[in-house]
Amino acid sequence: MQINQFTANDTDLFLRHMKEAMAKVGEDLGIKITLGRCTYLTNNASLKITASVIAVDGTVESPERVAFRANALYWGMTADLLDKKFVHNGLVHTVAGYRTRSRTKPILTTAVGKTYIWPLDNFKRAVKAAGLLVTETTVLSRTEMDADYAGEAAYMRNGG
Repeated sequence: MQINQFTANDTDLFLRHMKEAMAKVGEDLGIKITLGRCTYLTNNASLKITASVIAVDGTVESPERVAFRANALYWGMTADLLDKKFVHNGLVHTVAGYRTRSRTKPILTTAVGKTYIWPLDNFKRAVKAAGLLVTETTVLSRTEMDADYAGEAAYMRNGG
């Protein structure tokens, strides 16, 4: 079947074919490929594709996982909270990542096959109540972060 113009049905067909093809490519290369948002007009379609490395232990190194490790200290947490489990409202949550573009609910957890998004303060309270370590540091201001980065960059330029 050839697609002459994109309609809702044709776009669904296109996505099904893409998912099958990307699953094979991911299997061949040993990576996880996820298809994101798809938009279409009459003559074209646009699709977001994300490829992530699969670690030795089988976890997929998604951008959210990487962002959690990179930003945990900034938010007064430790990077080792990633993949830790805690109980909240009777559900066992697993810390899954950090959404860099979200201002209000940046933290991701998974429980019972669903993904949950959390405001940072609520997440820190829940993790602390569960007995997992959350440091008592304050969030650095943008100026402090830039100064810290500049100092680190100068240190590395001088042979660190």
